[in-house]
Amino acid sequence: MNKSIYLLSGILLFFYSCSNQTEEVSNRDFSYELEIVDSLMIDFLGNPQLLSVDSENDHFLFSGAEFNELLLVNREGEIVSEFKKPMDSPDSYGQFPLGGSVYKDQIAITGMNKMNLYDLEFNLKKSIKQPYSNNFIYMLFIGYDHLQPIEIDGKIKYVAYIIGAQTELNSNDAKYFLEYNTFDFIDTEEETYEPIIPFHKRSRYFESQTAYNTIKPTFQVGDGLIHFAHTHDSMYYEYDLKNPENFKAEKIPFDNFILDKGFALGGEEDRENEKDRPGQISNLFMHKDQVMIVYRSGLKLDQMPEPNEDQQERYSQIMKKDKSKLIVREENGAYSKPFLLPDAWRISFVDKKGRIWAHQNVNALEYEPDMVTLYELKLVKKELED
Repeated sequence: MNKSIYLLSGILLFFYSCSNQTEEVSNRDFSYELEIVDSLMIDFLGNPQLLSVDSENDHFLFSGAEFNELLLVNREGEIVSEFKKPMDSPDSYGQFPLGGSVYKDQIAITGMNKMNLYDLEFNLKKSIKQPYSNNFIYMLFIGYDHLQPIEIDGKIKYVAYIIGAQTELNSNDAKYFLEYNTFDFIDTEEETYEPIIPFHKRSRYFESQTAYNTIKPTFQVGDGLIHFAHTHDSMYYEYDLKNPENFKAEKIPFDNFILDKGFALGGEEDRENEKDRPGQISNLFMHKDQVMIVYRSGLKLDQMPEPNEDQQERYSQIMKKDKSKLIVREENGAYSKPFLLPDAWRISFVDKKGRIWAHQNVNALEYEPDMVTLYELKLVKKELED
């Protein structure tokens, strides 16, 4: 079952292949808006995806127009180095860049079966082979922040979401949910991959009696903690790498969020008949001591637009109905009132300086831009009247 893989890079392509509980606080007397304060302009033909930002040195790592292309850009928008080599070259990361990081004069890229470390000129320093096979996995995600550095005891390690749980069980098997790991913890000195973080006891996936095909996290790391949520769930988690018993979970007070109903264990997902469009957490970002959660609420079946032979047009209609929103969690656990995000851009990254970076949405333009534009945004708090 599920031997076909979906490749996600903003568009879908088909490809084969013990816990502590936080007090939950909801405070809806404030909200936010986002303002553009600056921009980054890059002279590049195509739509590169921002993988990582080294805020200390103002380096921006992008995947290019092709899967074997990487770009390192400075704050002035200049391409300072570039990688573009065949996937079978000795210093290549393979067919797809599943995650990328630029941090402290080092670039790290995860491929399907290895992780490569480069200097800032893309000269290979080290290649670390994954200790497991990936041919049992069903999804690949390209152009996401799925490889993040974390310093522990003065050493740089990496937290990665590569392509799912490291188990050969299918997702319609009840044991799959018992063996599930959310991330891989990579030690580049020891050259080891360690599967980490099972489902929290409050997770809807914990000892699940329902099957689900797509369980993907969106996450941020810092200060020894992993902050994350699952795409089709309504929970926020905080995991302490040094003290895993301090695994916290809380319900996110969305205005509305349709949960994926899944399908029967031992069965197959029905892809022929249309059903409710589930809610989706597309990104979770750490903004200083705040958590920014970008999501769509989903649509009930009777809210879906009429079937259309033009699938691209129908998808556009769905996106207009199921708009992207942002909810902000404060340090004290209070959540803002959600607000709609504009169609003109999409948030891609929040760096360690607290700068919010957003890609210009070229599909919303009436012309073909000759420069790639990233906007720098800031959060502005709004007190709401009773």
